[in-house]
Amino acid sequence: KVSKFEQKKATSQLLSVPAVKTDEERVAEAIKDNFAGITVEQFMAHVKRIGYTIEQALAEKDDIISATADWIANEK
Repeated sequence: KVSKFEQKKATSQLLSVPAVKTDEERVAEAIKDNFAGITVEQFMAHVKRIGYTIEQALAEKDDIISATADWIANEK
């Protein structure tokens, strides 16, 4: 026989699934202190423009930040 305490503990462990971060949240975390001052929206637009996945872009985030900053500067 399982006590009510053990049942509640097991249930709460099942319900405590870690939250999955959105791509925007992952990018925001990765570029929060970027040297170029680009925004999440600019980063995401550039990633889409060059055909990268978010995983590829985050793996090369410093290069992508720099390329995004160049792209934004040339668009002005």
